[in-house]
Order: sequence, then structure tokens, then C-alpha cells
Amino acid sequence: NDECNPAIFAPVNSSSVCQQVTPGSLAGATASGAPAIAPCIGTPDDDVWYQFIASNPFLTVSLQNIVGSTTNLNFAVYSGSCGTLAQLFCSAANTTSGVVNGLTIGQTYFVRVYSNANTPQTTTFNLCISTPASCISGQAACQNLSYQNTTGVANQGTIGCLGSSPNPAYYTINVASSGPINLFLSQSTTQGGTPNLDVDYAAWGPFTSQTAACAAIGNPPT
Repeated sequence: NDECNPAIFAPVNSSSVCQQVTPGSLAGATASGAPAIAPCIGTPDDDVWYQFIASNPFLTVSLQNIVGSTTNLNFAVYSGSCGTLAQLFCSAANTTSGVVNGLTIGQTYFVRVYSNANTPQTTTFNLCISTPASCISGQAACQNLSYQNTTGVANQGTIGCLGSSPNPAYYTINVASSGPINLFLSQSTTQGGTPNLDVDYAAWGPFTSQTAACAAIGNPPT
């Protein structure tokens, strides 16, 4: 995978948990010829390539367990085909993860990993592609539990009764009996801390299953 063709296939995790990772190494890697395009940083003289099939409109790409001659790695995400790639995303300086938005489900995308150094390195790493909360990957919400905030997901615009939807998260609730239900949501900058962030929500239902719900309201919902 020293060149775009052939890029190693990387699986996409169906949740935010990295149960499947793709091991990678820069050892022996050479430049692919294409320079890093702003805002990408670093010198891609030791790049390696991966490909994945989008299963969600937005996915998290992260480099984990980085060990070797440097831990300062960069990555970029591209659409299209090898030779005619269009750059979609660059990792920020000193950051080894990011949410890639605007993906088309079922389309193949490419990830280019390289070091920030101006000489080839021998670093090893794990590539994880995971799914932030969406309708199809939303988890079940239980009583009085805390959940980690979603960050980096593009504003999905008007959703239901919400005028905007920055950093959305999705959950399912299994209602055991008929009648009224009270929902209380709060959000804070630290888990379990004093609520200090605004949070809005919209609710849909009833549906016979999560699959039926997402088919009816869309992913993301409308």
C-alpha cells in the first residue's frame, strides 16, 4: 500500500468503539508523488494508503497506538479514484483523529497516512474508522445514565422541530407501557459535572424497530 493502488481495505466500525482496527507501518514507505494540499501539513515522503466504504454520512478516522521513530503523524481523506482523487479532509496539527463529513453511503474513500517529518520514518500505528452516533448507529438510552458528547459532526440543518443540529447524537428508547413520558436532558463540559451547555432534542415514534425508524425519518433525520 505504498501507492493509492492498491490501497489496503480498512473496515468501518458500526459504533464509536474501535472493535476492528487496521495495523499500519511507515517502514519502507516512499512518496506517492502527489504533494500535500493545504490545509494538509507535513511532507508526504513516507505515505501509505487505505480505502474504506462509507456506511454513514459522517465517520471518525483516527490513528491509534502510534509507536516508532515519530508519533507526529498526519492523514488525509480523498474521494474519487486513484489518479483523480479529490481531497476531502486533513487532520489538524498534532491531532490524530477527526470526523469526516459529507460522505456518500456505499462510496469508496481513500485515507493517506504519513509522518510530519521531512525524512521517511518507521512508525507503526492502528487505523480505526468508527461511526459517531447516527440514526442507524444510535444506542439504547437507559434511565439516569451519562453519555459522551458528540463533537466534530457537521451541522445537519433543520431536523424536525430543531432549527439547527450541530454535533447531533441519536438514541432509542423502548417504551414499556402506554401513557405520558417525561424526558430530562442536560449537558456539561465534564462528565457528571454541573450542566453548563445548551442541549435541544426532537423525538419520533412509535416504530416497531430502529431499522423501521431510520427508514421512515432518514439518516440523518429530516
